[in-house]
Amino acid sequence: MKKKHILLIFFMAVFIVVAVVFSLFIGRNDSVDVANAKGFLYYSTSATNFVTRGSLYVINDENEVQKLVKTDGMDLGQIYQQDEMFILNDNKDTYFIHNDEIVKEKRADTEHTTIFLSVIDGKRVELYNHGYIDQATYGSHLYWEHDGVMQFAELRYFISTAGSDGKSLFVIEEDDEENNEIILRQIALDQTIEDKPLLVLADDVDNYLIMTDMLAKDNQLYYIVNIDYDYALGKVDLNTMEQSETPFLEVKNNDDIAEHLPSKGHSGIHMTDDFIYFYDGTGMLYQFNLEGNLIETLSTVPDYHEYNDIFPAWDDETLYIFKNGDDSTIQSVNLLDMALQSEIDIDTKNLKVNEQFLYDFKIINGF
Repeated sequence: MKKKHILLIFFMAVFIVVAVVFSLFIGRNDSVDVANAKGFLYYSTSATNFVTRGSLYVINDENEVQKLVKTDGMDLGQIYQQDEMFILNDNKDTYFIHNDEIVKEKRADTEHTTIFLSVIDGKRVELYNHGYIDQATYGSHLYWEHDGVMQFAELRYFISTAGSDGKSLFVIEEDDEENNEIILRQIALDQTIEDKPLLVLADDVDNYLIMTDMLAKDNQLYYIVNIDYDYALGKVDLNTMEQSETPFLEVKNNDDIAEHLPSKGHSGIHMTDDFIYFYDGTGMLYQFNLEGNLIETLSTVPDYHEYNDIFPAWDDETLYIFKNGDDSTIQSVNLLDMALQSEIDIDTKNLKVNEQFLYDFKIINGF
């Protein structure tokens, strides 16, 4: 009897040790209630750091920031959603977050900088800048889901941004090595890919700077671009391959360009049924119709210089803005009315992000 008790105690001890080691490996904070949280904040060091690290935080239902999991970091990292699952990548692993469960899986290759993450036709699609394949060729890595398995392709060109029409992937190739061109390409995703150039958007890489992801509706692609110091809404008709740019903001110099840059390319642009929205780095919200004309603007953060971070998260017809400074808040904006709705204070005392940058803010449960 004593022997059985000793063995039972031994195996329980082993189980506890294994559980603790596994928990430390994942770095997950078990006290965090993800299912009822208001949102996520993802911070990471940049790819220039010799050793990268990242932190995924939750804004809980009591409006407090809590660290959920520590990661190895991903420059320009993003959180995206597939059905009820939230997905986050660091440079080596993928984290699948569903309610209060986190599953960590190792990815096929090491990546350092995110370009685009989305779900296209119900399937995961991930695109990364990978660096030079050899001394003369830049490479981008594409992962996509087919029949439940992630596929991989190496694209031998530099991609600055991307988007989707719900069926295909569209990417912007910047060819500054040979032809100095900005090229729109379409990638069809199946068991393999079909990658073809569609249109040369510009023949001067330095003076045609696409600032956001691309959005699509009714065979029209939309994006925000800076052309010779003018911010404009770019539009490509995929039926005729005609392009247009409608300026809406004139700036004077490179400092002005930088000031109006969105927090991150993927977070700066949004679309509802009838309107396109752009949110810039000064807290200005712009509303356009689908013809590309500016309809209305709204200054959401007049004192934007006082904050370390001003980061938007879009949820259908609501814009949420995380403002992090001496006093941190989240405010909501009704996009159809172009009006401020409400604002809540956020307790950030647990936010410890030395040398890490805010790369994503995502709303789980709105208010």
